[in-house]
Amino acid sequence: MSEERRDRLRSAGDRLPGEGTSLVVGAVVECVPGGAGGVALRLARIDGLRVVGDDGKNRIAVVWETPDARRFEREFRELVRSDEEILGIYPTFAGVDGEDGRPA
Repeated sequence: MSEERRDRLRSAGDRLPGEGTSLVVGAVVECVPGGAGGVALRLARIDGLRVVGDDGKNRIAVVWETPDARRFEREFRELVRSDEEILGIYPTFAGVDGEDGRPA
């Protein structure tokens, strides 16, 4: 994403420009040993978040999609703060997707 586009998105506030546009973020969730199963179940309850895999030990891969660009940061921080089994959440990619599935 260009610096100019990133600045425009930041100045647009919580909503991304364009009807049907959403932000998609992939992340790795690091859990305490043995905690990944319970954490995955809790994460699966979050609207717009999909658990897409794990390493069979203590890491979970998630993809989160929302039209609210600031929600990710707030929610990720709150998850780490409130869930003792989550050690950290590490974004791996972010992108903007249009309603028709093509990049906006």
